[in-house]
Amino acid sequence: MKKIFPILFVFTLLLPIQVKAAPPRNPSMAPRASVGVPGGPSFRVANVVRNTSITIQVSNFPTGQKYSVTLGKIGNQFGYGTKVGVLDDSMGIEFSITYSIPGLLHGERLLGVQLKHNITGARGYDIFENTTGWNSSKPYSLYPDASSPTDSGGNSVTILGGPTFSVQDVIQDLKVTIRLSDYPINEKFRVTMGPVGEQDNPGRDVGLIDGSFGQNFSIKFDIPEQLFPEDEIFIRLENTFTQNYGYAAFTNAHPWAHVPLPPSASSFTSSQVTSTFSGGTPFTAILNVVANSEVTLQTFNFPADKEFIVTMGQNGTRGIGGLVVGVQNSGLGGSFIATYPIPASLQNETMIAIRLQSTTSGHYAYNWFYNSSGNDPVVSTSTGSTLPSLPPGMYPTFSVSGVSEDNSVTITTYNLTTNDTYTVIIGAYGTYGIGGTVVSSQDSGAGGTISATYVIPPAFYGATKIAIRLESPISGYYAFNWFWNDNYP
Repeated sequence: MKKIFPILFVFTLLLPIQVKAAPPRNPSMAPRASVGVPGGPSFRVANVVRNTSITIQVSNFPTGQKYSVTLGKIGNQFGYGTKVGVLDDSMGIEFSITYSIPGLLHGERLLGVQLKHNITGARGYDIFENTTGWNSSKPYSLYPDASSPTDSGGNSVTILGGPTFSVQDVIQDLKVTIRLSDYPINEKFRVTMGPVGEQDNPGRDVGLIDGSFGQNFSIKFDIPEQLFPEDEIFIRLENTFTQNYGYAAFTNAHPWAHVPLPPSASSFTSSQVTSTFSGGTPFTAILNVVANSEVTLQTFNFPADKEFIVTMGQNGTRGIGGLVVGVQNSGLGGSFIATYPIPASLQNETMIAIRLQSTTSGHYAYNWFYNSSGNDPVVSTSTGSTLPSLPPGMYPTFSVSGVSEDNSVTITTYNLTTNDTYTVIIGAYGTYGIGGTVVSSQDSGAGGTISATYVIPPAFYGATKIAIRLESPISGYYAFNWFWNDNYP
């Protein structure tokens, strides 16, 4: 609700066919007992302690070989994970080993673990759920459990599996104080604010709460300047892991009053709602490849509850008329992750096209990938071509030259590689864009300096700060930055 001011007149101035996609609610992917590294060992996730450690069981480790172990977020080919250790034959042929989960990955629900040969680059990967007691014999869920908040007349809010909180004090256009009780010390909660009437949207980021504050405490947050004109404001706490959330509302005045709000009518979290099909064009991003074996991709903007035929073919065919490798049900639609086998007849191809085509609605999306483990770029020896590169010590960078709030961002690049293609990703602040939303593909042309504008996805409307990333699946170069989500200049 906007403030009303009196006017004074003053005279001054797919998964494979045998493993069809999961049902609409909490779909899961089938477990894999172990993962093999081409020419190397096999491994499985033996145990996970959430936000703390992962234990892997390694078998058939080859003599005289060495492998690095990385943990990372799902997406972007797992290429920007954190190295957590090295394996060599001094550990034996069969062994278990435990690694700490880096702090940057705490709060993530799904993570990837990867073994990579230090010389050949051969690698194997698996996806695991960052949940205590998880192991490779269990499936992982692509969607977190979520719950609407309970609200006691606007006076207090209890979040499923989380704390109870209430508004304690308000200083108009300046600060709000909330009181939390029974805070679970291992959880993190994102804190946002927005105008009453929009409380099922995330709102503007104002802070992050973790267990360092204790179990019962009060904490103050600044009211964003953009909300100064509002009479009534909601404050929302959302678990960064489960995405369970709760909100309360208050009048932007002193003295202030509670604003009673009904519980949300939706059983889904805001992130699930905004990820469902909203008329955008379906597209896919390649996450990972095991050479001559399988490809993992992520979908975006897919319609809900549709059957898709998944085909693969030679590069340039867009997958049209290709070999059927799976049937995929889109479930809730929007974004999901799936893995498909590479047919035997395409296993010697350097590049392969993949296509998802709806059997009923006409929706489709196609992409292509290098048939090399980890989706690493390859050099064509038949033509003698080389990958785009820069002189030693030189890397791509870019600056943010303009922002239209909740609409678009304009960047100016420097030192781009020539004749390269960069994937443009927008994500939450602090993520470097890793695992974010793919918004465009940028041809570098002659390289160097270019200016380009990209659309801000609806999922980030209202965010105070946003990360943006450019990365090339061809050359491997990347650059990242962040910007304030306010009109600029």
